[in-house]
Amino acid sequence: MKRILVLALIAGLSSCISKNDQNTEEQVALTEAPAAQAASGVAFTRLDGQNTDLADLSGKVVVLNFWATWCPPCIKEMPSLQAFYNDYGKNPDVEFLVVEVDNKPDLAKSFVEKNNFTFPVYSPAGMIPEAFLGQAIPTTVILNKKGEISYRHEGMSDFTAQDFRNQFEGILKQ
Repeated sequence: MKRILVLALIAGLSSCISKNDQNTEEQVALTEAPAAQAASGVAFTRLDGQNTDLADLSGKVVVLNFWATWCPPCIKEMPSLQAFYNDYGKNPDVEFLVVEVDNKPDLAKSFVEKNNFTFPVYSPAGMIPEAFLGQAIPTTVILNKKGEISYRHEGMSDFTAQDFRNQFEGILKQ
């Protein structure tokens, strides 16, 4: 019985990391129409109750990070996500949506307060398109100012890495 429990725990923890278990950035090339369609009608609710529809963020670069409080790689990347937010969070052309996928806002609020994270945390207000969130968390998606997916990465990220920052700066200048 203990062995089955241990195997189930290992399977559950490994499911939150990328299928290919690589930490390389994956540039996603999509045509404009599917990317634009994926962003329309997608909504999230911030922990303070404010609703945000991605369609309303047109003209901004949107950083979406999907995570869960029980996911070790999600938790491990959060300090670098906080540093990224500290550097770009006040930029009027950038919007951060750090989305806890379990739709447990009270648990997420407690977690971010305990860890002194200041980035805005959201819960899904409906279905998350597969183009954004596939089979793994953490997953980071960056939408350009037209609402198109310019960047997508499954697995833990280092948001302080120069390669990532260079890519982000390129998206921001578009």
